[in-house]
Amino acid sequence: MALTFHRCELQYSSQTTERRAMHDARQTAIAETRGLIDEARQLRNRLRTCETTYRRSLREMERGTAIRTVLSNAEVGDVRQSLNDTLQQFEQTRHRSRLAIIASGLQEGDDDR
Repeated sequence: MALTFHRCELQYSSQTTERRAMHDARQTAIAETRGLIDEARQLRNRLRTCETTYRRSLREMERGTAIRTVLSNAEVGDVRQSLNDTLQQFEQTRHRSRLAIIASGLQEGDDDR
């Protein structure tokens, strides 16, 4: 039996090998989902940090602080890059998790996605 997923072909020669592969695929899906949960936590923390920075900047603008000073104080470039990096990591992990779950489901014969 052969299974092709995401341009990868997996071959199985026996029921034992097939059961082991299904178990391995399920374990991979579980591990990737745990990783996704961890990345979600990190993203949530990063968003909280950004929100705090945005609120601080808003208060400064409302007080009449010069925009140049507000932007400098907020270190907007660093905050933006940090958030972008965290979002990108989350998206990559989410994608890997999704692929692992689909692969596990296909090995189990579950074509309902």
